[in-house]
Amino acid sequence: METFLDKMSGEEKTSKTSVLLSYDLSCELVDTRHQMNILKETIDVNHQAQQSVMEQNTLLLQKLEQKTEENQKLSVGIREVNGKLDMAVKDAASKLTGAENELKQREDAFNSLLAR
Repeated sequence: METFLDKMSGEEKTSKTSVLLSYDLSCELVDTRHQMNILKETIDVNHQAQQSVMEQNTLLLQKLEQKTEENQKLSVGIREVNGKLDMAVKDAASKLTGAENELKQREDAFNSLLAR
């Protein structure tokens, strides 16, 4: 059984093959261009996202630096307050020791008066 392709001459087959190959290459070219456009769009979107992330990171870094500076100031203040509290506690302890000694002396004096 002879097919349509078998009935064609060699020249016709070559011509048809050329047309089919040309059409196939055109389709591939269109597909490749479409893929390139998609890649360009993806690159643009990624670049915009990267810019946005970089801007956000810059803002976060500025906030971090501000908070670090605030924390350093607070730390200095806390150390000053702790130093004052330490001195106040030492002063109170010294006064308490002095009061205890004075009380002991008064007790001794009172006991000595009672003993007479």
